Amino acid sequence: MKQAHTRKKPLGTSLFGDDLDELYDRIWSPCWIKTKAGRAGLDHLERIYKQPKSHRPQCCLIVGEPAAGKTTLARQFVRTVNPSQIPGEEGTCMPVVYVQSPPKADAAALYTNILREVDAPYQATWQVARKQDQVLRLLTNLKTRMLMIDELHCMLAGHFNDRNVYMNVLKFLSNELQIPLVGIGTRDVHRAIQTDQQFGNRFEPYVIESFKPDKEYVRFMVQVCKHANFDDVALLHKSTFVRRVHTMTKGLTGETWNLICRLIYFAETEGNRKLKMNMLDQIEWVMPAQRRRAAL
Repeated sequence: MKQAHTRKKPLGTSLFGDDLDELYDRIWSPCWIKTKAGRAGLDHLERIYKQPKSHRPQCCLIVGEPAAGKTTLARQFVRTVNPSQIPGEEGTCMPVVYVQSPPKADAAALYTNILREVDAPYQATWQVARKQDQVLRLLTNLKTRMLMIDELHCMLAGHFNDRNVYMNVLKFLSNELQIPLVGIGTRDVHRAIQTDQQFGNRFEPYVIESFKPDKEYVRFMVQVCKHANFDDVALLHKSTFVRRVHTMTKGLTGETWNLICRLIYFAETEGNRKLKMNMLDQIEWVMPAQRRRAAL
């Protein structure tokens, strides 16, 4: 008797279905993927971090395209350096403090973000001077050796005078605490900083470059698949596929991660767990340059 053909049961498609929630977690859960560029970036931050205290410490500005992997690098460095905190216990040491820059050049909002990050008590009605004193005291007590400010290009949204005050606050924090400050942002903030000679000399740029369509790029995509527990990676070694993915993502770390994850999700929900070249035409995808042109 002919054996019945068994087809893989498709995953649930409800908005909050358990099957899809599990699939999303498996594919898109964040992780650090080791690359040569990532290792070089961590080494560079470590050199900045380990410099002895100084009244004029050398600072750093990590710059790159959106989705180039700037924030991922910074957060991995924080995880590497900062000790693990036990839930419910108050931390006594925070070597690296990582915060988001406020939506515009606003010193009071920056101090608030720092206080919130170190879980310190404060009141929104406090004057800037009081928040400043609280930040200086707490970061000293926490033995902080580096302050990282992400999305630093947001300061460009403020008035020119506010921007100058904000930049002076950054220099003040670095000088007063005698620790390096690491800014993270786009090339726009790098150009803005260079307009101030003292600021430009203080902040050494470290550029996060895009991948080239080479073996390192292939290794990165393979590791994305392995992290998602997806075994079919044969297509990733085909030069035509690599060049096509590189064109669609500009070789940007975050864009490549997202595209490969979408391909894995497509293959999983199709029920075959196999990547095929034509999937690049079947998934929903708009290239970064096209998104910017559409916005304009």
